[in-house]
Amino acid sequence: RTEISFLVQHLPQHDGLVDYESFLRSFRIVDTLIEARRERVLEAFRRFDQDGDGTLNLADMRRILPMLDPAAWTLENVDRLLEALGAGSTNGEIGHEQFVDWIFSTDGEQEQQRLCQTLQI
Repeated sequence: RTEISFLVQHLPQHDGLVDYESFLRSFRIVDTLIEARRERVLEAFRRFDQDGDGTLNLADMRRILPMLDPAAWTLENVDRLLEALGAGSTNGEIGHEQFVDWIFSTDGEQEQQRLCQTLQI
């Protein structure tokens, strides 16, 4: 969403039209921004992945998030996040692909914003 807004704001327009080369240049910039954000999301994931096996233990998230930001991460908010992440169907763990996909999806927007702010991603 932020990246698309950037793209629209920075496209050079002539009479409301955008030439193909300008669009491609701007799109490459947005693609680079998205890839950089994806790397920040993966880095945040790795901070929680204590054993380095590519999964997050949701019980650890329930413990760690309130320590990072107690005001934002009440038990109710943590439970909403875990529900949004699909914790009930993952045997108490979530893989990095599922985590990254969720961060970039449009579901659970409030929980995504809260988590991104807490993790500074």
